[in-house]
Amino acid sequence: MVRANAARSRGSIRQRGGSLQVRLFSGRDPVTGKDIYLTASIKGTDKAAQRKAKDKLAEFRAQVINQRSASTSVTLSYALDEWLRVTEIEDSTRKTYVATSSAPSNPPSATSR
Repeated sequence: MVRANAARSRGSIRQRGGSLQVRLFSGRDPVTGKDIYLTASIKGTDKAAQRKAKDKLAEFRAQVINQRSASTSVTLSYALDEWLRVTEIEDSTRKTYVATSSAPSNPPSATSR
């Protein structure tokens, strides 16, 4: 059984009249909450058009992967410190966040005692 989201994440190529439509889910609009799709039309339905459509789908996939992974050289610790510096939260919440973020990321296991 194929999950509904699985087909959406892989994208699709379908015939629409004398063209092929390439479609790939690229995320949700943060303001409206609506799904965003990358789409393209490839003229023709022959093997050459199908090859172009597959290439376009691969291009869309690479584009989506690149937009989902932020390219940065800052550490998570730095990003969290900056966020804590500018966010508006209660002092008690801030203290809890700071204490949690400074806790060791790999605490010793119970068997290592």
